Amino acid sequence: MVSPAGVSAIFGPASVPDTVWHRLAGISKLTSTETVAQADPEGSAAQRLEIQKTAWRVFVDHPVRGVGLGCYPQANALYSPKLGYRDTHDTYLNLAAETGVPGLLLWLGLVASVLRHVRRCRRSTAADALSVETVWIERAIIGYLVAGLFASYSGLTMFYLVLGALWCAATLSGSVRTAAAPARAAT
Repeated sequence: MVSPAGVSAIFGPASVPDTVWHRLAGISKLTSTETVAQADPEGSAAQRLEIQKTAWRVFVDHPVRGVGLGCYPQANALYSPKLGYRDTHDTYLNLAAETGVPGLLLWLGLVASVLRHVRRCRRSTAADALSVETVWIERAIIGYLVAGLFASYSGLTMFYLVLGALWCAATLSGSVRTAAAPARAAT
């Protein structure tokens, strides 16, 4: 019998479109700045770099209040008309440009407070089934935060639902352990 990992190893590469393999093959051509055009004939990497530079200019011009939540595409079109209405493709730069430093710090504080709460609850006593689940949800959140370097995810509702679920799972895990501790002490 073939394991699920074996099945995905056999059929996984076959299910990936040829265009993806062609793009990934271009990575081998990235040996210097002169070979970028060979690796990226569509020019999307150069365009993303220009968008990032524009987003940085928007942020530097509006560091305190930003340009307004959800207004970055309009600011991008104003600052770089040749690029038009584009997204930053970077959650953190997008938040900085739209909400300024205070908004970015509040957003980072929200995420950091949940992750700190989870770690505190998990370290309070020995691990149980709920704490194992919180570890996997926490890892998913961290992966999501890393992926935020390559796309603008701050406006997706699902992130906040998963963040809330992580908070609740950690709190439940801590309260289950707290409730079980006096019962064990009484016996």
